[in-house]
Amino acid sequence: MSQLCLLQCRRQDYPAARAAAEAATIAQPGTPLHWRFLIGLSQGTPGVIARARAACPADSEIWLAWLLSLCREGLADPDHPPERPALAQSVSDAIEHDTFSAATLTRAAELLLRAGYRDAAVPAARKATDGARSLLPAYIIGLRCAILTADRAWAESCTLSALRSSLRPPPDLYRRLVEIKVDDGELDLDDDMVEALKRLRRSDPDNALWARMLSFVRFQRGGWEVLDSLNQAFAALEAGATDRMTYIIGAEAARLLRNPDRAGDLLRQGLKRYPGDTVMLNNLAYTLADAPGRADQALDLIPMLLTRTASSPWLIDTVALVYLRNDRLEEAEQALGWITKEPKPGTPEAFRYRLRQAEIAFQRDELQETVDILRAILRGSKGIGDEEIMNANRLLSKADETLRILGQRPASASDGPTATSPPAR
Repeated sequence: MSQLCLLQCRRQDYPAARAAAEAATIAQPGTPLHWRFLIGLSQGTPGVIARARAACPADSEIWLAWLLSLCREGLADPDHPPERPALAQSVSDAIEHDTFSAATLTRAAELLLRAGYRDAAVPAARKATDGARSLLPAYIIGLRCAILTADRAWAESCTLSALRSSLRPPPDLYRRLVEIKVDDGELDLDDDMVEALKRLRRSDPDNALWARMLSFVRFQRGGWEVLDSLNQAFAALEAGATDRMTYIIGAEAARLLRNPDRAGDLLRQGLKRYPGDTVMLNNLAYTLADAPGRADQALDLIPMLLTRTASSPWLIDTVALVYLRNDRLEEAEQALGWITKEPKPGTPEAFRYRLRQAEIAFQRDELQETVDILRAILRGSKGIGDEEIMNANRLLSKADETLRILGQRPASASDGPTATSPPAR
């Protein structure tokens, strides 16, 4: 009878084909294929679908046809779909009893979403994504539902799964992943974020946004990635970026890579676009002070910095460093005294504050005090930047070595005063 039905359809004799399909369902009511033919040839008549559901309740195509019959009004006006308690209950039962495959639930979720039944679509999509096993459409519909429900974790999971399930992932998926990862206003720094930005850079090389973001992410991750951060900052500027953060991040990356000339050039370019920018002035002064042979140039920036130091420990630290590098110890000590409230122990501000005190002590040949300060701050250096730790360790090695040359043993923190140790200030 099925063969007869197909032959009649080929001849476009649809009434005869329907009669053959009807006869097949009577002869073999438990065969879903017969009912599928009849549903199609009867244009989804509710009575036919109801009979098919009763005869084959576990068939996925018949269930989808039944859902479609309930969704017709919603498809016409998805903003005001009529209530369908039976629909919601059927979807809930299918999920609970694991009746249908992920592919079927994906199609159901897409239909329900288009018809305005979001409350039924979301759990169907979630169930589909849980068992998708690289079924790309399931992740796409899951992503749509996750965005509708503001479920960032689900949205990110669906996007990553979609990317991994695609032979040639479209750039839009990477763009969506980046949008999800910055949804709370902060960039994620994980490998997936880096990969997404790299792909977007390749697919859209003239867009400065991707280079800017990749520069920032690489810089925050640190280590060897600082070099690529600098390269991406230059690429962003060449592509037309004009935001202040690109200048700042690029310059700081150059400084960390021991290239003060490039760092200074970037900051001066930024100051031309943003005259008087406090962060750029501070970073330029710090860069010049920390670069061999340029400390005197940093002094020229002190007058502009002095008008901005109120309640700004990071600016005061830079001023103190500039004075230190120019052997003006009294001014450096005076600058540190501007901090009215000593920074909280264990913070980067406190570490730098005590490091500057150690540098002053070292230049005054107060070697034991230098050692005491440095050992104390290094014991509580969790969360402090690598550069600051290295500077402190470098100074500690110099102080220890100088004491040994003088024939003195550096006292530990537990030792009492010794005859060879200078009195503490």
